[in-house]
Amino acid sequence: MSFIVGTISNGLYLWMLKFKMQRTVNTLLFFHLILSYFISMLVLPFLGVSYLQNNHWPFGIVLCKVFNSTLSVSMFASVFFLSAISVDRYLLTLHPVWSQQHRSLRWAFRIVLGVWISATILSVPYLVFRETHDDQKGRMVCQNNCLVTTNWENKDKQTLRGWIHAACFLGRFLLGFLLPFLVIVFCYKRVATKMREKGLFKSSKPFKVMMTAVISFFVCWMPYHVYSALVLAMNQSLLLQGGATGDGQSLRCACAVRSRAMADGSSTVQARALLQQCLHAHLQVRPADGDAAAQWVEIQRGLVIYVCFFKGADKELLPKMVNTLLNVKLSETENGKHVSILDLPGDVLIIPQATLGGRVKGKNMQYHANSGKEEGLALYSQFVSLCEKALAANSKCAEAGVVVAHGTYGNRQVLKLDTNGPYTHLIEF
Repeated sequence: MSFIVGTISNGLYLWMLKFKMQRTVNTLLFFHLILSYFISMLVLPFLGVSYLQNNHWPFGIVLCKVFNSTLSVSMFASVFFLSAISVDRYLLTLHPVWSQQHRSLRWAFRIVLGVWISATILSVPYLVFRETHDDQKGRMVCQNNCLVTTNWENKDKQTLRGWIHAACFLGRFLLGFLLPFLVIVFCYKRVATKMREKGLFKSSKPFKVMMTAVISFFVCWMPYHVYSALVLAMNQSLLLQGGATGDGQSLRCACAVRSRAMADGSSTVQARALLQQCLHAHLQVRPADGDAAAQWVEIQRGLVIYVCFFKGADKELLPKMVNTLLNVKLSETENGKHVSILDLPGDVLIIPQATLGGRVKGKNMQYHANSGKEEGLALYSQFVSLCEKALAANSKCAEAGVVVAHGTYGNRQVLKLDTNGPYTHLIEF
């Protein structure tokens, strides 16, 4: 709706200013102001498609750079043209002689050219730093990578990236909001004072128009910069936490225009587990090879844990995973009461399941967000070891002779399962 109304209304204004009104300094400045609004309207459908797909960016890296830099150009240009219009009003009112001698269409064209060049230069960071990459939820996202590097995990690079993010924000805030706002306030205050001194205020309408211009500018742009400041503060907080723990992997993009955590209402997913009750499970851990028969492991009544790790996951996550999965009350006793697998007590079968990290793209599944083979194997092995230790340390499990079995990482998982119901539960970490 905003796209339709904005495109039609701004397009109509452009047509009137271009073909129905005499070309003056005033109409020229307003024409380019509305042109900047019109350009931003053209970008909205692409951003809307991304938001409707849960911030997935389906248009590729080129359009990611082009559309975000275009949106930045239109933002800076609109702010600068509003400032230029207020300065023009100031010069007309307080320096009429100078305006009569120098205020011409040629002068206005130079102002217009300077505004567009300045807006383009200030938007270069979006063109350079904006990139696409797969996030931990399997989505292709369009974000800023302030070091133009594929190494997102190095702690030193994360720290430098954070400082670049801060510099980008300060430049955008100072040049794209604070300085223009002060210019607009100063100019209209001086104009209002001069008009009042000369008795030019025959009504309160001119004063209300000036106040509306100032307030509208503040109301329209202040929330955006407050949000950007909150994103910066949160990312800097993450950098401090990462520096204190030596963990650079907890940070994905400290120069993002919007934080994924704030946009999604959750933190980055590092692992995913699917829990299922079973009465009996039989899992192949080694396929048949020549004369050698296939090897299997089995458990009786207990819990099957399918687990998948994503890029950015680290071993510090594993104790929390083990504690949660072994203590969550999902296992059903004979009298229908739900207890943890430790209190049941029951056997545990752990199965590496890379397909838990897949996402649909077209008619195919993609697994770009999954951890690499070596990293995934190391995490899986440590996870199994921690589960074995936790069950061995539990007196009920030790007394009942609980069995802990696990599949082979990297193998195709062949499972025969007997369950008392399709009780599956997905837990993310």
